[in-house]
Amino acid sequence: MRAADQDPPRFTEKVDVARILLDVRAIDPRGRPLLGLDPADFEVRIDGRVARIESVQHITGEPVANPPTTTQLQHAMDGRLVVFVFQKSLDGSRIPGLMLMLRELGRSVGTFSRHDRVAVLRFDSRLDLLLDFTQNRDLVRKAFEHDVLFGDGTAPGKPQGHSLRPALDRERVALSYSMERSLLRIAEALAPSPGPKSIVVVGHGFGQLGSMGVTLEPAYDDAREALQRARASVFCLDVTNADYHSLEAGLKVVAADTGGLYQRTHVFTQAALDRVFAALEGQYVLFVEKPALGPGSHRLDVRLKDRGGVALAPSAYVNDDPTVKRYP
Repeated sequence: MRAADQDPPRFTEKVDVARILLDVRAIDPRGRPLLGLDPADFEVRIDGRVARIESVQHITGEPVANPPTTTQLQHAMDGRLVVFVFQKSLDGSRIPGLMLMLRELGRSVGTFSRHDRVAVLRFDSRLDLLLDFTQNRDLVRKAFEHDVLFGDGTAPGKPQGHSLRPALDRERVALSYSMERSLLRIAEALAPSPGPKSIVVVGHGFGQLGSMGVTLEPAYDDAREALQRARASVFCLDVTNADYHSLEAGLKVVAADTGGLYQRTHVFTQAALDRVFAALEGQYVLFVEKPALGPGSHRLDVRLKDRGGVALAPSAYVNDDPTVKRYP
């Protein structure tokens, strides 16, 4: 056969489309998780422009038999990572609520999947690691019942899987004398672990009250972006015995920025806990086609379409490596 008679070579064009993963929780007006959602139920806008959702994966604390890839959903195979952060205060308007939350959370330990790993931290004048990630429910219950109020933070135990200790050693967190700096340290500690994480802050709030209202420390900007990079959502249980107080602003802001939830606990305590634990039960990972974006933080808006519920998602997508300034 002559070369001229042979079929010409065929060329195909392959376009690799970059994707981003967005962690979203969907709840109905009563705080219950919405199940069975697909890409058509969500709308994602980045900097005001609609981004195409390629697929949706719902994950819980149970292992996923056939995740899309082992790297993208490794967290679903290993169970959830949940960090409890307790603000310790002996103020008369706070300590009763803190004691109540410790008691109720101790009773709720059994709601976690056997695959979930839980860590416990305390913030007083600085951040203390009371219990490193563990699946041992008895250790978690002991941390709630005793260590938060009386532990010295010197024996967080042997971690199961990812450890918070390298990034939260006592010398490193000595300067974390504010919640803003503490949130930054926690985000840095969580960043090496793949997948989404949940942080439950049980406390009374943060920020500085001045003539212009409550302001957050400049370190919060770093903390917010670090939490978003680490795929960490913050759920806040406010223990203050008041219908309103100025420092709740910090709790509300970090919850909104990270796709979490803020709840007061001084009335309808069980309902507040139920809403947070329902949101922790499961979430959706949205695989979204990545638009052309410059480096830095970009406004993110995720909504449910025609489902009568709320999508809890971060307020921004960070498109660069963690090379921003760091507060001490």
